[in-house]
Amino acid sequence: MLGGIRKLIWPERKAPPSGARKLILYLLKIGITLAILWRISSRIALGKSLAGIFSLPWQVAALVAAISFIRHAAQYHNWHFALQLNPSYITDKREILASYLVALPLRFLIPGGSASFGKIFYLSNSSLMASLAATAAERAFMTWATWSFAALAALYYFTNISFWLRFAALLIILILPVIAYLVIKWRFRDPAFATAYRIQAPRMMIMQIVASGMAYLQYWLILNAFGVIGFFQNWMRMALTNFSNSIPITVAGLGLRESFAIHFLADAGFSAETAVSATLSLFLIQDVIPAIIGAGVLLKGKPKAD
Repeated sequence: MLGGIRKLIWPERKAPPSGARKLILYLLKIGITLAILWRISSRIALGKSLAGIFSLPWQVAALVAAISFIRHAAQYHNWHFALQLNPSYITDKREILASYLVALPLRFLIPGGSASFGKIFYLSNSSLMASLAATAAERAFMTWATWSFAALAALYYFTNISFWLRFAALLIILILPVIAYLVIKWRFRDPAFATAYRIQAPRMMIMQIVASGMAYLQYWLILNAFGVIGFFQNWMRMALTNFSNSIPITVAGLGLRESFAIHFLADAGFSAETAVSATLSLFLIQDVIPAIIGAGVLLKGKPKAD
C-alpha cells in the first residue's frame, strides 16, 4: 500500500523502461507462471483437479456466481471512490463502469496486472496523472485489505513466531491508511486533497473488507462441496492463500495462488488436487467469466459523451 501511495504523492521522474527491458520482464513473468504451473501439474493429478471443477454442484456454482456479483459491485464502488480523491473529477457513472469492466480482461495481458492501468483511457478526468493516481490508490486499498486479513490470519496460524512480532505486523498494516493521510496532509498545500482522502478512504476500506469477506464465503462454499471445513479454518487458510494475490509475478496470480492453497489446505484434510480445483473454480467464476464481459466492452470502445 505504501508503494501505491508513494507513487501518488511522489511521482516517478525516471525515464520509463526501454522496450527491450519491458519485453524481458514480460517474458520472465510468463516463464515464472509456466514454471509454477508445470511444477504443480507434475506433482498432482491435473485431470482430477480439472474434473473437480466440473463436478461442483450447480447450486453452489450459482450461489458463488451471485456472490461474485456482490464482490464486483464492491470493487466497482472502490474504483468510484478512488476517482473521487480528485476534487476536480466530474462523476460519470457510465464511464466509471466501462473503465472498471475493461480492466478485467486487461489484467490478463501482462503478468502482475499492470495492463489494467489502461482503463484510465476510458475516463474523462482532469488529467491523466489524476487517473493514474486513482488507479494506484484503488490497488493500494485492495492490497491493504489483502495484507490486513493475511496478517490477522497469521496471528492465529503461525504460532511458532513471536506473538508480539505478529501483532506488530498486523498493527502496522492496519494503520497504513492513517499514515497515508498524514503524509498527504503534509505533502499537499491544497487541503482539498486531504479532505477528499479523509472522506473516501473509509469508504474504500469498507468496500475492500466486504469484497474480501465475500471471497472467503465463496471459498467456504466451494471447499465444503468437496469436503468439510469450518468457516474460521477456511477464512484463516484462504486469507493466507490470498496473500499471493499481492505478489505480481504471474499472470492473474495463476500458479502462485494454487501453490499457496495446496500448502495451507493440506493439514485441513484437503488434497492438492482439491485445493487446485477450489482455487481454479473461483478463478473461473470470479475472474474469467467477468473478463469475457469486459472484453466485449473493450472491443466496443470508449463510450461517447452525451
